Amino acid sequence: MRPANNPCTDYRALVRMSYDQLAPAYAEARGGTDHPELEWLQSRLDDGSSVLDIGCGAGVPITRSLAKRFAVTGADVSRRE
Repeated sequence: MRPANNPCTDYRALVRMSYDQLAPAYAEARGGTDHPELEWLQSRLDDGSSVLDIGCGAGVPITRSLAKRFAVTGADVSRRE
């Protein structure tokens, strides 16, 4: 695999565009309420802990659930929900 180093390509925009196209399917797939990984994470953090959710997508319901107990900051290159 060759490195992504073409100066004529805006790789950040390319990634954002790809995630924007996938956002509806991602939100639908993650839209349920059963997320066992959240139980694992929450069991290891104290109430009020800071949580950085990188690649949070629409952020619902994961971020909403985490925000009940923690200080959550979400970041994602996609602008779509």
